[in-house]
Amino acid sequence: FGLTLYTYAVSYITLPIFLGLAFLYLVYKKRINALQTLVFTIPLVLLALPLLLMVYINANDLPAIETSLFTIPRMQFYRGSEISPEKIQRGLWESWVHFFWKDTHDYNAIASVGPIYFISVPFCIAGLIRSVLELFRKPKQDEVIKYPQDAGESITPRGKKKPYTPQVPVLLFFLAEYIMVVLTGDNINKANAAFLPLLLFTVYGLMWASEGISVLGRRSAGNIGKRSAGNTGILVLGYTLSFLLFVRIYFFTDYTDHMEYFTTSFTTVAEVVDELPSELQSRPIYLFENAMYYLMAAQIEPWEVPDVTEAKTDVTIGNLHFYLPGSFDPMDVVILREDSDARAIWEDKERTGITFDTLFLNGYVVYYVR
Repeated sequence: FGLTLYTYAVSYITLPIFLGLAFLYLVYKKRINALQTLVFTIPLVLLALPLLLMVYINANDLPAIETSLFTIPRMQFYRGSEISPEKIQRGLWESWVHFFWKDTHDYNAIASVGPIYFISVPFCIAGLIRSVLELFRKPKQDEVIKYPQDAGESITPRGKKKPYTPQVPVLLFFLAEYIMVVLTGDNINKANAAFLPLLLFTVYGLMWASEGISVLGRRSAGNIGKRSAGNTGILVLGYTLSFLLFVRIYFFTDYTDHMEYFTTSFTTVAEVVDELPSELQSRPIYLFENAMYYLMAAQIEPWEVPDVTEAKTDVTIGNLHFYLPGSFDPMDVVILREDSDARAIWEDKERTGITFDTLFLNGYVVYYVR
């Protein structure tokens, strides 16, 4: 679960939510008491204090804290601002649409297939329901659980320690991810970690359905083998067809052609600048690109250009201008992607009053005057 949290900038809020839910549940099950919770919370808060300070500083637009031992920065652009209670009402429902169907970004899910395949949805919901029931399940009279501190102690519904099943932490982790999606908005890539619990719910739902089929089969002995084989065949066929549909759409149609973040290398724009003829490299160069990606590709340290953010569109770094010029100057060098609509402007001689030379480099067009 920890590894799945490396999916998005705001996923850091998942862990405290999960820990809070886990502690409440463990107290409810009488596996820990209030004092144990407090003892664990103190070092946890100290460990998370730098992150808490960073969130507080950036959420309240306060100055950075700089000491000889550590620095708590104030960032120009703060992704934590995406977390808002105003999104709750819409997110309560739309998050389920994102989990099972699609969201606002086509690259997150294919709407005609679904993130986990539509055939999985009823089993996933069934597994989720059964996991919720496990939260409140009372142990059977004959359940015996042995712990190191009380080996051999029989646990009854009125015992001090109530058992829990592996489905419970999975459910709590999903609830933490669900709350994060509700608070942060309209795309599921902010909570990719939720798909691991959804997969486990689907398996759990399939197991539950299999148990039900077995019970029905025992009531009509002689048909259980045929029914099990038939249902298994239907599932295999359904998942195979879903997979083949995904492969056809993703690999054999133009579905991915518009996916900028997946079809364009961020290093390309830096390579184009480096490959410009030497006589052009000293001129004003205009690139209709995101400056943040150029910094990543050129491996420029962020503190060297502190005003650059992913959202800022009028950035200048040396003689590089990451926006289109407001006028036409024969000394300017303009770099556009080959599929850019702006090419029509620089190729319109009547509009520019200039005949530009062109140079094609790695999917980009360079407009300049010799």
